[in-house]
Amino acid sequence: MDPVETHEKIISVLREKGPSLPINLAKALSISSLFISAFLSELTNQKRIKVSNLKVGGSPLYFLDGQEEKLEDYYKYLHPREAEAFLLLREHKVLRDDDQEPATRVALRAIKDFSVGFKMNDQIYWRFVSVPSNDVDEILNGGKNEVVEEKVEEVEEDSSSNSEEEGEGK
Repeated sequence: MDPVETHEKIISVLREKGPSLPINLAKALSISSLFISAFLSELTNQKRIKVSNLKVGGSPLYFLDGQEEKLEDYYKYLHPREAEAFLLLREHKVLRDDDQEPATRVALRAIKDFSVGFKMNDQIYWRFVSVPSNDVDEILNGGKNEVVEEKVEEVEEDSSSNSEEEGEGK
């Protein structure tokens, strides 16, 4: 079993079928799931393929760069609250964090394959992954061409809500 040839076969299957589970790749290539996991790990480390945060039955999906939108087909495997947040974000394209219910705010942070957090004017917002970042100003300002004063920055994982709760209990 030539690793280079196997890597190319895996990439070929992903190119043809889109995001896939390890078991489906193992079946398509007639390789044991143990070996396919090792090959997928190598390809992920080489950054030739990506791995989803979304789990289908406990396994992540593997996909190629540019196939992120195809992950949307798997949103039904999200927790129901996360699926609601996914649908809300997909519909509205951009959501202001403060305007959401607490459960939705948590869900938006959890659906990393579909939501991109950023700060603008000291507010946290979430944009749907397929919405280009340069469209955000037009969506938020209704096409009024207002200049956004503050640079749009990516939101780091927000652990402040957890640490505030912990601090209150001490």
